[in-house]
Amino acid sequence: MGRRLGTKIKRPCTVETVVELKHNVRPVSVKVVTRLDGTSIIARWLEVTNTGKKPAALSHVSPCCGVLWNTDTVWNPSADKSASKFSLGYLNGDDWGKEGNFEWHHLPPEQFRIERRKGRAHGSPYFVLKNNVTGEICLIGLGWSGNYFAEFTYNGDRLLSFKVGPIGAGPLRVINPTETICSPKFI
Repeated sequence: MGRRLGTKIKRPCTVETVVELKHNVRPVSVKVVTRLDGTSIIARWLEVTNTGKKPAALSHVSPCCGVLWNTDTVWNPSADKSASKFSLGYLNGDDWGKEGNFEWHHLPPEQFRIERRKGRAHGSPYFVLKNNVTGEICLIGLGWSGNYFAEFTYNGDRLLSFKVGPIGAGPLRVINPTETICSPKFI
């Protein structure tokens, strides 16, 4: 801790920004840590602190989420109008020996959720999103080898949002008084 907004840390060309949020009702604070290292990769994680005098249950955490694309770009007239504006590539295999089954899927105009609940993931939780209108690509990864979820919501018009994180039976974790835990890194 002790970092200040926009201060450089030990690694050259690396800057971390920390935003601290304090809950108005529950005795919990969350530090949203974002690291930029001079590349096009952004790392983010959450540091959750129980500031109360009793244990606190953590039921859900998403180290990064939000709107990824808001595109009102018009389709190319020669493009297939029935296809989705967004595609998702990910490791579709969830069993041993199928870890490398990377597949592309058009995102439907609704929510698309992936869950891995077998105790530990056989495939890495990383995803490649493609904006089929602009050709832009975004890589999303979660530094986590256990159960996880990834949710992608395409509203059928122009917005694509996402969230990823660990998943399990609630609570995911009980945080003791004054204890701070870190979420998995989003990269």
